[in-house]
Amino acid sequence: MVEHTKTPWRVGRNGGDDAVFSGNRVVAMCDTDTNAERVDKANAAFIVRACNCHAELVEALARCEAMVSTDQGPPNWDWVRSVLKTARVATP
Repeated sequence: MVEHTKTPWRVGRNGGDDAVFSGNRVVAMCDTDTNAERVDKANAAFIVRACNCHAELVEALARCEAMVSTDQGPPNWDWVRSVLKTARVATP
């Protein structure tokens, strides 16, 4: 299986359009062709936020599942809250 472009990704401009970058490489263009620049920025920020925290969210869920299924005690809620905060924060 081919791996996706490495994270972290970021929002930037490519010409007149909002885009998602990995380093200097454009990963995705966010252009709705409706002159809705705020929507383009929001779409780009959402893509970046989801992609950059995906691995941590999967790991958080796996740890919680493992602790619940093996009765290892409560998960590290501070860490889980930190991961969720990262997932919820808007990317500039």
